[in-house]
Amino acid sequence: MLLSCGLRKGEALGLTWADIDLDSPPATLTVRRALKVAPGGAFLDEPKTAGSRRTVHLPAPVVDVLKRHRAEQAAERLEFGPGWGGDWPDLVFTTTVGTPLDPSQVSRTVAKLTMHAGASYDAEGEIIPGTGLGRWTPHEFRHSAASLLIAQGVPLKVISEMLGHSSISITADVYGHLMEPAKAEAADAMESALWG
Repeated sequence: MLLSCGLRKGEALGLTWADIDLDSPPATLTVRRALKVAPGGAFLDEPKTAGSRRTVHLPAPVVDVLKRHRAEQAAERLEFGPGWGGDWPDLVFTTTVGTPLDPSQVSRTVAKLTMHAGASYDAEGEIIPGTGLGRWTPHEFRHSAASLLIAQGVPLKVISEMLGHSSISITADVYGHLMEPAKAEAADAMESALWG
């Protein structure tokens, strides 16, 4: 969800199954809230900005994964019985008892998984330096989502809306350096149109 949809960590952790429509083409998720943490504990609140409230279309492989996840979670709920999730709404990403995931623990888990993803190991079972993805944060998946979309030629306005930026200028400021190849293509296109 972080990579394929460009969600912020709190937005992903605040998703409920009511926010996700896996059956209509195209499948979508709607960001309505985010999981936040304060000294008193975790709570659901408004997302970061008004623009953060958005609907995102889901790639087909994500739909398949979410359907399997929903079935596994339903089995956990059935096994646990009444009281699963406590007073929390029907969150998509939960502990095995239906309560919210700890955002700090999610960050640690993401870092651990990315350290091992694609890594090679020496004879002692240690990661060989320079192999694997390295230590990523959840926010780096969001940046990677934007970078991949720019590389695929998706218009900046669409990317801005998908990421929930309050304006396209924020997206341009953060990711403008990635637009250099497109600027060169624009010059080539103009040359072709006028002098080709």
